Amino acid sequence: MATVQRVGDLEISEDKQFQQREWKMERIGWVLMMLLVIAGLLGLLGGPGLFSDATVAAPNLQVNYSRFVHLLEDTSLRLSASHVEGEDTIRISISNTLLEDMRIEGIVPEPESVEAASDHLTFSFQLQAPNEEAVVTFYLNPTQPGTKQGWLGIDGGRSVELSLFVYP
Repeated sequence: MATVQRVGDLEISEDKQFQQREWKMERIGWVLMMLLVIAGLLGLLGGPGLFSDATVAAPNLQVNYSRFVHLLEDTSLRLSASHVEGEDTIRISISNTLLEDMRIEGIVPEPESVEAASDHLTFSFQLQAPNEEAVVTFYLNPTQPGTKQGWLGIDGGRSVELSLFVYP
């Protein structure tokens, strides 16, 4: 309950307990806003940042992607792969679990062919020169929020595990 106190010529009603609770809540709000800004700068809310950008590698394969993305916002998987000696094509496979709830917006360069298997899609790319390293970018658009996990690999090589989180 507010008490009326006389300060000089003024009569001021004050509730010290309420005021102290209000100040405490205000400081908590400041801390939460600062944590949100720091999380954004570190890339935890999507976009570029220290914790958002990821690189996974296996022999003959390296994949760069964002761990945190937003619903209906384009993201990309950029991979560099070397292929089996003497071949002029490279085949890249992506698991259906990774592509589930993702729309493929584009692939650069375009694949020569796409084959569907029970648990993955395989994309074949023609190389410009023998023994050339292939650089392929998959542009994806997530259609459902949540964690997406799966694998990506090349024929004649090993696969890598990918995990990304889609914010609503």
